[in-house]
This record gives sequence, structure tokens and C-alpha cells, in this order.
Amino acid sequence: KLSSIVNIIFLSRFLEDSGISLDAFTTSNIKRSNTVILVKNLPAKTTAQELSQLFCRYGELGRVVLPPAGVTGVVEYLDPSEARKGFKNLAYSKFKYLPLYLEWAPLNVFKSEFSGVAIKPTSNDTTSTERDSEDTEGKSHAQPEGQPEPDTTIFVKNLDFGTNEDVLKEYFEKIGQVHSVVIAKRNGLSQGYGFVQFMKRSDAQKSIRNMQNSVLEGHTIEIKLSEKTLAVMPKSRRMIQKAGEQTSSKILVKNIPFQATQKEVRQLFATFGELKFVRLPSKMNSQEHRGFGFVEFVTREDAKKAFEALKLSTHLYDRRLVLEWAKDDESVEELRKRTAEKFLASGPARKRTKVVMDPAAAHENSDED
Repeated sequence: KLSSIVNIIFLSRFLEDSGISLDAFTTSNIKRSNTVILVKNLPAKTTAQELSQLFCRYGELGRVVLPPAGVTGVVEYLDPSEARKGFKNLAYSKFKYLPLYLEWAPLNVFKSEFSGVAIKPTSNDTTSTERDSEDTEGKSHAQPEGQPEPDTTIFVKNLDFGTNEDVLKEYFEKIGQVHSVVIAKRNGLSQGYGFVQFMKRSDAQKSIRNMQNSVLEGHTIEIKLSEKTLAVMPKSRRMIQKAGEQTSSKILVKNIPFQATQKEVRQLFATFGELKFVRLPSKMNSQEHRGFGFVEFVTREDAKKAFEALKLSTHLYDRRLVLEWAKDDESVEELRKRTAEKFLASGPARKRTKVVMDPAAAHENSDED
């Protein structure tokens, strides 16, 4: 108990010495800042420099505060639009081995206005604004939000046979936002090559300039532009989200990764309001959950706010969460019955398909080899 008290005192002094007002967190009806972000669920031993490098990709930063061995940090942007961009791109994204939970900090969380030297992106952390300016041609062909530009797929050769999609994606995300990744496989085994599709044409071109003949997991990779278009599809019809109309303050959450805990799911939804409960049904004779759960809010308004914010493309441990409205009294058995009825109504299950390529894809491998 004594050590806990000492730690709390030390943390309070550290935050106050860093210019943070602790009173901002205790007032009722808290108004939120539009430039300062609370960053939660950070891995142990994360440094303030790592936090700065991560967030300054999207704009200039003011103050970055991270207590020693802390799991929550404070990041200040100088421009509200850049703060929104950073929040949108990094919320629930994977940092090291944990998902980031972001929340707008209380208004006036800092005791004074920022007056120091701004933290600017380094040459290795090109901001999205700079990437936009490099692609002058792309500006005349604006794409719908969330859709990649044309000519954004690269062919990657000489991969280690043990390299998977997650490793390949993380490797090329150093360049820019990646839309989709696929490694060619035969009978479940890698063929040593794959495809990476970026969101922006400029990033695809930059990857060829900067990553050509670089070493990934001990293999010198070769890269060139591909004519393929990768379209990541749901694994089956059952994964297609049909949310329906709101019937309660309870949300059914499907496709929860098995390594995710109930606490992590709670933290994800608690950002949007007060929760009644979070329940992840367990497998029979096991402590492992079944990959789905129920989240119920105190009010329907908070439930709707969470649903609208998370329903489109929220990933937890690289798996896309699927949200549906649940009935107030719906049980696990009723959910099983409803799911079975939907499945049977759609006919026999088709073979699972992860990636759909354009018609010319089947002939390109030989050309690119």
C-alpha cells in the first residue's frame, strides 16, 4: 500500500511539473479539447520519443507527456485539423503489440498555452500532407474516402517462406498507409512472393525507390509496380455486416480476436459513454471466449454513438469487428439460432475467399517472375 501511495504522489508531481492541470480531470461536464489527445493502453517501456514519432506523422506537435513506465500519455497537436487526422488514423491501430485507445483530453488540460519549439516530422516520418503534395497527378483524380488510388499495387519478390501478411504490411507501412496485402500461397504454403496495395500512388512509387533491395527477415526483396488490383473481401457471407435498426442499447460484437480480453473490449467502447456490462461468452469447459460478445450502454444515445463510430472499419488485433444491434433480452442460445437461420437462408457455405484479384491476376505471376 505504501509503495502504491508513493507511486501516485510521484505521478501527480510528474504531471504537474509537465504543465498538466489535474483539476481538469475532476470537473463535472468536462468539455473536450480539439488538439490534445489522451493515448491509453500503451505497451510497457514506451518512450516519449516513440510517441512523438508515431503522432507527428500527421502534423506538428506541441507537448508530448509520458510518465515513466506509464501506460497513458498526452499528445498535443498545434492544428485542430491535423489532430483530427492523427486521431482518425491512429485510434484502435496496433502499436507494437497492443491496440491504441485514444480520447480527446479535457479542455485546458495544460495550465498554459504552448510556447516552445514544435515537434516536426523527420525525413523518415513523412506526413500525409507531404505525401499528398508529391502526388500532383493524383489530385485531379480524387478517390472516394477509404478507396485506394489507381496504380498503387506493388509486386514483392524473394520473400522468406515464413513471412506472413502481417509482417509484410508492417514493413511497408513505414512508407505510407497500406490498403491490403496478400502473399501467394499453394496448398497453404507461401510461394515466396506477394502483393502490397497502398492507398496513394505516391507511396507505391516511393516504396520502389526506398525499399528496393532492402532486407526483410534475412531476404533481399525485389519490388516493382504491378497492374493487379487487390480487393479484400469478407471471409464468408456470414461476415457481411447487416446491422439493421437500433432496437436497444445493447450491441452484438462479432469477430473478436481470441487474444482480446474483456477489459480491452470494455476500454474500446467505454470511450463513448457509461456501460452497463460487457460480456464475452466462454467456450464450454474453457476460459477462452467464443469470438463474440455483448456490450450494453446505460443509454441508447451512447450506444448509437459508439455503433456509428465503430461499425465501418474498426480493427482489434488486425481483425475487423462486426457490429449488430442486439435485442434487450437476447441470449446466447437465441443468438445461435438467429445466426443459424441466416446461414441456412443464404444457402450452402461457399469456399472462404480472402482476396479477390482482377481477371488478369492469374497470368501476372509468370510475367513478374
